[in-house]
Amino acid sequence: TIVKGDADKADLKNAINDAKKVVESNYTKASYDVFSQAISGAEKVLNNKKAPKSEIENAIKALATAKSSLVEKANISNAKISEIKTQTYNGKNIQPNVTVKSGSKTLTKGSDYTVKYTNNKNIGTTTVTVTGIGDYQGAKTTTFTITPAKANATVKSTKAKTVKVSIKKVAGSVTGYQVVYANNSKFTKSVTKNVKATSYTVSKLKSKSTLYVKVRAYKTVSGKTIYGAYSTTAKVKVK
Repeated sequence: TIVKGDADKADLKNAINDAKKVVESNYTKASYDVFSQAISGAEKVLNNKKAPKSEIENAIKALATAKSSLVEKANISNAKISEIKTQTYNGKNIQPNVTVKSGSKTLTKGSDYTVKYTNNKNIGTTTVTVTGIGDYQGAKTTTFTITPAKANATVKSTKAKTVKVSIKKVAGSVTGYQVVYANNSKFTKSVTKNVKATSYTVSKLKSKSTLYVKVRAYKTVSGKTIYGAYSTTAKVKVK
């Protein structure tokens, strides 16, 4: 036969065992700390052979209250990551700042989330993974683009009706260069040529006309062409 006091202790023991099944990592630290204290208090009552019925009942109630008050960690996949601007290749790992907001709250790197950058050195698309820590869980990704550096070109006309475009090599293993030229500074009715070499000769031009030229580097990555910024427009009088 089980006496009433023993039955109460059995209920308390079951409540403690159920409480210990709760996964701490799913809940905020503050709410779980309160819950953990309730478990410790209940265990003290359980181990007290002289604990009165009222104390046992209070311990069970305290556990239930603390459990119902647990606050689940927010999933960072529901947060907003601000757009990261396009970056320029510099031969180094690029790690632009990331702004993460949960509602109107701006989260703090190191206490609310961590950041991991993948393929953040070469020209192409970089993946940024934001992983929740502290009171946040889950992960969310965004991307940004690393483009070739701005091109630099010079133009000369040393032969009749021709202009030679010389391009300073752009770092980052670029695929080639896009040369754009026209007879006006607004580049209306312009001609565009993609070249692999760092020089290009425009021929069959009108003598004594003015040619305007601008150049940009490009790289093809996974079927996508990524362009750098255009050089400063150069102009030359055709010989």
